[in-house]
Amino acid sequence: LLSRYALDTETWTDLAGAQAAQGHHADAVESLKRVVALDPNDSRAWYLLGRNSILTGESARAAQDYLVRALAGQTRLGNEKGRADVLNALGAAHQQLGDGARALTYYTEALAARRRLGDDRGVASTLRNRALLERNAGKSGGAETDLSEARRLLERLGDSRGLSDTMNDFGILEEGRGAYGKALQDYQRALKIRRDLGDERLLAESYDNVGYIYYLQGEYDNANVYWGQALALRRKIGEKSGILLSAQNLGFLETAQGKLPAALTSFAEALRLARETDNKELIAVALGNIGVISGYQGRAGAALDALREALAVAATLDAKLILTEFTLKEGELLLELGRREEAAARAEAASKWVKATGNREHEADLEILLGRILVARGDTDAAGDAFARAVKAATESGSRVARLKARIESARVPMARGDNAAAAATLVAALREAEAIGHAALTLEAAEALARALLAAGRRPEAERAASRAVQVAEAGGFSARLAGVRELLARTSGAGR
Repeated sequence: LLSRYALDTETWTDLAGAQAAQGHHADAVESLKRVVALDPNDSRAWYLLGRNSILTGESARAAQDYLVRALAGQTRLGNEKGRADVLNALGAAHQQLGDGARALTYYTEALAARRRLGDDRGVASTLRNRALLERNAGKSGGAETDLSEARRLLERLGDSRGLSDTMNDFGILEEGRGAYGKALQDYQRALKIRRDLGDERLLAESYDNVGYIYYLQGEYDNANVYWGQALALRRKIGEKSGILLSAQNLGFLETAQGKLPAALTSFAEALRLARETDNKELIAVALGNIGVISGYQGRAGAALDALREALAVAATLDAKLILTEFTLKEGELLLELGRREEAAARAEAASKWVKATGNREHEADLEILLGRILVARGDTDAAGDAFARAVKAATESGSRVARLKARIESARVPMARGDNAAAAATLVAALREAEAIGHAALTLEAAEALARALLAAGRRPEAERAASRAVQVAEAGGFSARLAGVRELLARTSGAGR
């Protein structure tokens, strides 16, 4: 039709709608730009242009230009439904830009307007958006209430697409709580529905989310399969914000597998894309992970700088989950540097966020940090209690990696008490599991701790094998911070260091 009637704005709008329905939002943006060029007073086209721009990662342009024009036009026309749609989109744009207060204001206005109009589908959409805002602020109870109401409305309407989005949101909520088994079930339900919808952007999102839970559970092969499918779809449709997430996920996987230089490259790419799209949440995540890798590589100053920059960005968003994660990572690094009291201050700061979010994995990480601080102070009884709480919380989270980390760290208590045989028994099993999962950092941690326990127990040949494994992992992965220590340990186990 357009080859014959190139100036038909309604057909250009229909084409944009078909492109968006397949998740090809960058193409839809180009079609809608043709519409507003032909008719600058088309308020609906400005709204659709803004909404599709948000989905391509261009939220700043949407909030500052397209949606402002759309709101002015709908207000001038007295179109209450159109105005409510634009207010909801403005909330989404400001939420992606990290301005939670303005996003909440727009969502509140949109929700009130949609309730007055009896627009149940619109009410459900705004409730979902507000729930994500609440979840990021650590208000999981409010998020669950909003999502439950949205699900009831969508079930009554028979809206499959809306239900798939809501199940995906429930997955995000459970993931934020550290309940990974429940999150995986919700994400898989959403994926099952989305396979029949034909929207490649949503399908990529579901592949991404399912893969992330498999990653958290230590199933790296499964994670790689799902993430690979997500990246292929995102490249196909040219979704910049999605490609950013895929680059970030690749960095997570490379870090776990001990490919630190490659991981650093992936997170640097994610940071570049996050800055291009002004996605502050993902800027914070990329910076924090660059800090973690820098710490592994022995560049403590650079690590602390990156972590603190990440925390500064997260603080502007009041993103409690990100604040918790990287405050604890900063505490771990400070403890490694012998700055015990500063590490304790970080643990205290993180504890209030852990309580607010209810995230079980973060609770486990907090108890591990407290346990390590207590061991350093010589209070092994209290440390033992902290590590026991860590194992319990990690187990309840459903994360195999978190549970394994807690078990490895718990061996510090018997070692501190001189019961190296008991510590070695725990660490032999932990090392076997870390190698089975393929987690390089935990393999290194378990092998080094096992070598020290076996050496202290007088079992030198076994200690040498464990130390040799630690050196191998540290060299292969680029864990420079640990390399000198494990090489010295290997020399002692072989007798060369005596």
